[in-house]
Amino acid sequence: MGRPQSGLELPQQRLYHRRYLIVMDDMWSKKAWDDVRMLFPDSGNSSWIIVTTRLHDVAAYVDSSSSIHTMSVLDAHHSWNLLEQKVFAGTYFPIELKDIGKKIVQNCGGLPLSIVVVAELLSKVYTRSSWEQIAANDEQLESIIGFVTLSNGSKSLEEEAEDCFEDLVERSLVLVANRKFDGKIKSCSLHDIVREFCVRQAAKEKALSLARDLVYSKRMVEMIPNIKKLGICYSKEKFDANAGYCLDNLNLFCQLEKLKLEMSGGFLSRQLVETGGIKFPLQLRRLTLIGGKLPWNEMTIIGSLPNLQVLKLRNYACKGTYWMTIEGNFRELRFLLIDRSGLVDWITEASHFPSFEFVG
Repeated sequence: MGRPQSGLELPQQRLYHRRYLIVMDDMWSKKAWDDVRMLFPDSGNSSWIIVTTRLHDVAAYVDSSSSIHTMSVLDAHHSWNLLEQKVFAGTYFPIELKDIGKKIVQNCGGLPLSIVVVAELLSKVYTRSSWEQIAANDEQLESIIGFVTLSNGSKSLEEEAEDCFEDLVERSLVLVANRKFDGKIKSCSLHDIVREFCVRQAAKEKALSLARDLVYSKRMVEMIPNIKKLGICYSKEKFDANAGYCLDNLNLFCQLEKLKLEMSGGFLSRQLVETGGIKFPLQLRRLTLIGGKLPWNEMTIIGSLPNLQVLKLRNYACKGTYWMTIEGNFRELRFLLIDRSGLVDWITEASHFPSFEFVG
């Protein structure tokens, strides 16, 4: 008996010495291409592989020597043809819907993604009154997003949020930027039209300042009390405690396990002076600091966290050249990364990191 064939060998053997055309739609990452590229043997017989992606760096990564065709916006004629095809599949387009349909197409600004997303909604309703309601750009996206439905209460809030998020991804309202090794979404972005809609809605609800420069007031914390993962970016030097840009409410996140703070200049140093301290949630397991310039001699603030297992210090998260650790800190720390730092002398002992597994 011969040895069993792997999942990769069978497609390779079938394509070997054959001339083929492969079309791969919506390649979402470089890793995704690396996972499948070995499936396609190069037999030097002018075979073709066509890859579509929303990410320019992925397109360049697939084959830097090949030309990249960047899609431009559609003109009025091709925009209308696309909508007509998606809504009625090339069949008769009701005359009473044509004028309002053309107005909807115009609102899409020639963006194929926007036209396809709107066409999905239009294909469910064929009345003029419904199309007129969708004709305004705000109402258009609000109606589409409004189709996200919740369960009958059988799921947790986190499960409901994940289902709604996946639904938005499937409708191309949210674009996947990166995925984890298990296929789950790691990071994402918004289409320009969707982002503009969110900004307008935030302005209407007087939440624009919150969306741009989040102030972590007690009221803000109370709005999201059960959050487990949080990322905060303070990018302006003008932030100070008097303006409300401080971290003294972070300890109110009673279930927070993973925190990433990205700060400009000496934000953490100023926090120590202006507020007298920084309070991190005691249940934190993973902490990443980017910038902020916390003095090394204040690292006991972090070292005293009883459940901290992973600590990443990037881009001068700490300032100074000397760090001496003390007994009793970092009891559970397993991983420490120090990337871009002025640290010269690190005085420590093995007993100061009893659970240590890796330092980078």
